[in-house]
Amino acid sequence: MDEGLVEPLMEEQQGYEFPMLDERLLKELQCLDAAENGNSGMDQPPEHVADEEVYKMRELIKEKPKDVIQYLEEEGVVKLGEFDIQDAVAFKALGKDNLMTAGADHYEIDWEPMWRDCLSEYSRSTAGMGWTTKVTMEAHVVNLRDAAAEGSRGLLHPLLKRYQAHGCSAAVFALPAVQAVIHFKWSRWARTFLLYELSCYCAWLVGFTVFTLLFQQEDWTMTFWELMADTNGFLATVFSLLTLVPMAPFVYMELCTVAAYGWGWVRLWNLMDMASYALQIVITVLHIQRDFLDEGWFSVLVATQHVLMWTKLHYFAKAFNPTKTTIIDTIRIVLDDMKWFLLFLTLTMVGFGLAFYALFRQDRDRFMDFKNIWHSFASMFSYMLAMFDYNVFYNSTNPAAAMVLFVMFEFIMNVLLLNILIASMTNSFSKVTQVGMHHSRLCWRLSLFAALNQSVRPVHL
Repeated sequence: MDEGLVEPLMEEQQGYEFPMLDERLLKELQCLDAAENGNSGMDQPPEHVADEEVYKMRELIKEKPKDVIQYLEEEGVVKLGEFDIQDAVAFKALGKDNLMTAGADHYEIDWEPMWRDCLSEYSRSTAGMGWTTKVTMEAHVVNLRDAAAEGSRGLLHPLLKRYQAHGCSAAVFALPAVQAVIHFKWSRWARTFLLYELSCYCAWLVGFTVFTLLFQQEDWTMTFWELMADTNGFLATVFSLLTLVPMAPFVYMELCTVAAYGWGWVRLWNLMDMASYALQIVITVLHIQRDFLDEGWFSVLVATQHVLMWTKLHYFAKAFNPTKTTIIDTIRIVLDDMKWFLLFLTLTMVGFGLAFYALFRQDRDRFMDFKNIWHSFASMFSYMLAMFDYNVFYNSTNPAAAMVLFVMFEFIMNVLLLNILIASMTNSFSKVTQVGMHHSRLCWRLSLFAALNQSVRPVHL
């Protein structure tokens, strides 16, 4: 599988300007000028290469297992040549990615007419834009056969496996050959499929939101038949059942991914997705059969489901603006960078919570802050946010010890640890906007391809 990719050199051609219809005339004049100056002025065409002489990914891994990354870096793409195009057409076609890709069945193709044909559709939308200049475009080909094939036959799947096993860094996804294949799959089918996913997800989310609003007007003590006789209850039941329909494709894709990756599937976001699917089924069943759960716990399940579903919605933001950082990306990177510090911070709060709980043993009936261990932990969190009442300490049985413990807590948590946390998060957030985030975005797309390949069979050109 060969991929052609084009990127601008942004070099403005000097001399006369020629409209799009005079490209051949321009070439002829350039050749005549080059001949008069004793210089061809054009890259020599690459020597003939048969398809069989180009590695497949499996062949490359078998013959050069230690040099795969180096081969992709040094020989992953081969330059085919250059051609000139109007700058407005180039910028319109390339967009924010500064890249265009197309598929071909053979290594050697008549690449220039192919690209000019692809770019011609953008020339119509640039009419009337005033003066234009020329930019030089480079055409390359990915130096691997079947590069965009699915599974282990292609380029991406073995690299993803290697990355998940910590055998390479995310920088490998920024190599030109890898970027070209990722861009090709993303633009040809993955982005469209993600939008279909978003449509199903929105239908599920809207259905569950309507169910929640209708459920708030219900009487939990009603039996099933009383529920069906009540208009509000009947509609809530219908919407509860309808939410299972758009959810079904997500469950299927998740199960296919679990079967393919085994324990490698176990990650926080995947577990949250699975919990959301399970909760939806449980909520639908318990809404009809109410004898198994108290109304209060059912409300907890509904509230938890809303948190999970509305959080998941940010996942689809990349389908609309894949060049920007989403909230999910930011949270994931910051949490990964800060996990050990957050653990230490939590343990410190637990320690102070137990200390206050023990100190206020004789005052638990007087102050709700330390009535039980859970109230004590909640109080530590509110104290860290400067939400406290001095009277709790002054009027306690041991006011001196209470004030000393409180001052220690405020100094350690608010003055030291909380400010270190803010500074560390600022440093982690700065990483999100650096080049490393581009690698992470490419890795995300690659993971999406791998997941979709387990449940759907897209066309691979």
